[in-house]
Amino acid sequence: MIYLHRVIVEDSEATWKIYWFNPGILSHRRYIKKIQEEIYKVFPNETYSWADPAHQCFGYHLKDNIIVTNVCGSNDENLHVNKRYVELKDQNEIYYNKDFVCFYYDLDNKKKWSEVYYKRDDNPEVITKTKLDEGLNIEWMSEYYNDEFEKTGQNLFITGKCEDIYKWIDKQNINIPKPFKNPIGMDMDDRPIVDNINTENAIKCEYDTEGNLVKLKFFGCVLRTKMKVKGEFSHLELSSGYISSINNSEQTEIVECNYDDYGNRVPSTIIKKIDDYIFFPKARENGEYERVLLKDM
Repeated sequence: MIYLHRVIVEDSEATWKIYWFNPGILSHRRYIKKIQEEIYKVFPNETYSWADPAHQCFGYHLKDNIIVTNVCGSNDENLHVNKRYVELKDQNEIYYNKDFVCFYYDLDNKKKWSEVYYKRDDNPEVITKTKLDEGLNIEWMSEYYNDEFEKTGQNLFITGKCEDIYKWIDKQNINIPKPFKNPIGMDMDDRPIVDNINTENAIKCEYDTEGNLVKLKFFGCVLRTKMKVKGEFSHLELSSGYISSINNSEQTEIVECNYDDYGNRVPSTIIKKIDDYIFFPKARENGEYERVLLKDM
């Protein structure tokens, strides 16, 4: 099943949805190919790393016609194990020996940029001018690069209590819009989920090359729970603790958790079919884009 992997929130609105595909499933590979075809229409000479063309993650912006995909960073070990990828080349050496890389494609404006995620034992020097407060952690680090492979910024993914993160942010830029108007609970320890891929909620702090904090995003997990009715499997429900704090929750397949009088988890009063919420931009003959259900692409 294709499922929602991450939700990005800015100023109380979901702005990105990231999906997890299984390239080992033929139907998923067909969907992946259709999404990639839209990218190749605008960027016909695009190449990736050793994971090409079986990407596992694709996402899209909820307002703009921008697609994002990520691939694992290539290295000698991966190239050695996967012989058929040896002839594939990275676009630039900055993508080599990294944890993974996100490629962003603005289809309307024909612009692209990338985001390099570092391995945790090989992070670059932190450029923020404000020391991290006690109780906060840097979960991941990444850097943005433009289409000329010039660094345009650094990103820190901060975990801890939301209130403490907001206080630390205010020391740097008190006027910057927060992902949520009021702090939310970010703890993921008690989660009745199907898989353990989504492990941490984090607030993404984006800095320019001078170390100035310029943007905040919430990097949110989605909980996957098998729901039962009268002891039998009914459907897979996606939920999160932050969905009630999002102004455009109707654009997501996420529901609020529902419980009976005894505190047992029961299906939400609103049942959302996941396939009805996956829209990707598709080019029309006149070059403009329309949002099309993935299953109809």
